[in-house]
Order: sequence, then C-alpha cells, then structure tokens
Amino acid sequence: MSSAQQPSLLTHSMPHIDLQQVAEIAATYYGLSGDIKPLPGERDANFRLRVSTEQQYMLRFINAAESAIEVAFQTELLHYLDLHAAQLPVPKLVPSLDGEHQPILHKGDLRYCLRIVTYLEGTPLHLHHGNPLLASHLGEVLAKLDLALAGFSHAGAKRDLLWDITYPQRLLDRIDCLQDQSLAELILSVIDRHTRQVLPKLNAIPWQVSHNDLNPHNVLVSPDQLSISGIIDFGDALYAPRVNNLATALSYQWVDGQDPLACVRPFIAAYLKHQPLTPHELSLLPVLIATRMCLTLLITSWRATLYPENRVYILRNFALAKRSLESFSQLPNNWLDDLIATTTTRTHGASHD
Repeated sequence: MSSAQQPSLLTHSMPHIDLQQVAEIAATYYGLSGDIKPLPGERDANFRLRVSTEQQYMLRFINAAESAIEVAFQTELLHYLDLHAAQLPVPKLVPSLDGEHQPILHKGDLRYCLRIVTYLEGTPLHLHHGNPLLASHLGEVLAKLDLALAGFSHAGAKRDLLWDITYPQRLLDRIDCLQDQSLAELILSVIDRHTRQVLPKLNAIPWQVSHNDLNPHNVLVSPDQLSISGIIDFGDALYAPRVNNLATALSYQWVDGQDPLACVRPFIAAYLKHQPLTPHELSLLPVLIATRMCLTLLITSWRATLYPENRVYILRNFALAKRSLESFSQLPNNWLDDLIATTTTRTHGASHD
C-alpha cells in the first residue's frame, strides 16, 4: 500500500451492519447462534456472539479500505500462532462451515470480509493501571510473542501504517490538530530526536513481525487479577524493528505519582529475561517510547476531528499519553541505563542466593 493510499484506512468509515444481519450471517456461514452485542472499534465493525458461558466468539467485519493482502496477513498470523505458540493467550481462529478463515460474504448489494475468533475472557488492563505484578507478566508474554513471531513472514506484513513509530516524520503535517502549543513543541522535539537518533540506525537493528499495539485496551487480565489472560486486536501488526513493539507497550506503562517507572521497571526486566535486545536496540528504546506517546496524541487528535461521534473511544488513551509524555520529558537522559543496571544487579544477586 502506498503512502498516498494509507490514510484512507483511518478515514474510511467502518462497515455498517445491524444485529439482525450479524445473526443471519453467523447462523448461515458458521452454524452459530446466540446473544449478540456490538463491541467498540476504530476501523472495523466488531461484535461478541455468546452461545453459552463457555462458548463465545468475536466477529470482525473488516473495513473495506483494508487491502486483501493485509487482511490475509493478519489471518495467517493468527493461524501461525495457533500452530507454533498455542500456549500464548491470543484469540484462536474459527473456520466457517466451508473451512474458511476469512470468508467473503454477500448480502444483497453489500460485500463483507469476516473473521471470527474465540472471545477471550478478562477485564481490560486499563482498569488495573499501575499494577507491577501484571506489568511483569505482560513483559514476559510480550517477549514470548515476539520470539514466536520471529519465524513468521508474509508479503502483507510490510505495511504503511501511521501508527508505525519507525517513521513519525510523516505526521508532522497534523501537528496543527493539537490545541496545546507547549504540547505541540514537546512532540516536535521528540520527532526531531527520532530523526537524528533512530533513522540512521534502522539498518543496524533486527526487524520482524510484531503486534504493534499493546495498549491497555488490547490486554486482558484474569479474574483473579494475577496474570494476563489475553492479547487481542492484531489489526496494526506489521514488519518493523523488533524494539518498536517493546517501546510501544512501554509507552502505556507510565504511572502517575512519585515513581512513574513502577511498572516500566518490572516490565523491562521480564521482557529482557526472555528476549534480550542488542545494545543498538536498547540505545533507541527511550526515544521510541516517547515517539509512541507522540503518535497517540497526534493521531487520536486528528481522528477525533474527523469522527466526532466516536470521539470518546478514539481519545480513550489521550489523557494518559499526555501525562506520560510530560513525565517522560522530566527523566534524566540515563534513566534506562540505570534501570537496566539495577535490574541486572538484582538478577545476579538472586542467582547467588
């Protein structure tokens, strides 16, 4: 997809489909029936189908602006994880009665591409913000997900997404969407650092397919609140620098209060224990974390002006991202070095106990 085409996915309205149509499609193509409820979404029309307490599904009617190869990429990614990392808490694909994982459906003059996956139980992580135990488990799960996807490739993975922190410079023309001048200046300074520090090193770091959107609304917590029960929504998955995925996840781990790194610390420690990064990757991690915060602020502000009726959902991460970026900007330049050194010392000390 060219850069000229890319914004259409974020500006194209989601599919319009009512509950009766959803029920008819689920019964006809999947042999499923039950209680149906709409779920929120930015680009796609999503629904939960509850057959019973133990049998629930998520139906995604995919945005017509999404290219066929990218839809296939996301489907094949889930299929790959099912085959090679079934223990990970990610949704499982559900085939249609004809054995298809992404059937093209026709209802009158309308055409839909549908994907059904198992519905994972749990409460969204944003309701448990500031929990170091959950941050540690999420760091471990993300590392194992990255390890699993390191062996996956697909032609549709090389996507041109505005949410890709590899190239935030293409969002500079949307800076006017921000009403806060001081915030705009802070974002411009971060993107300038990215241009100087990240772009020259892109060929020196590992790339792979990754989730690319581990925000707290895409992470589910188990009923006992002790572990991560689900990683959902692979709609922004792509091929990018490996460190981007960790940076994106960490951008949502900032905590309000005296210790903003209370969750960042255990998250990084758990991730690096299972998936070590190169020195080049670690050197870029701070500016990439800040870059994701900037993208959250820029893209959501822009899209909220396009879709005021969906403004609340679109801006759901804005306040946290703003506070996090402002908090981040106050940290000393060597905060990550000190954090990793402390983590390494604790790990070595524990190994000698």
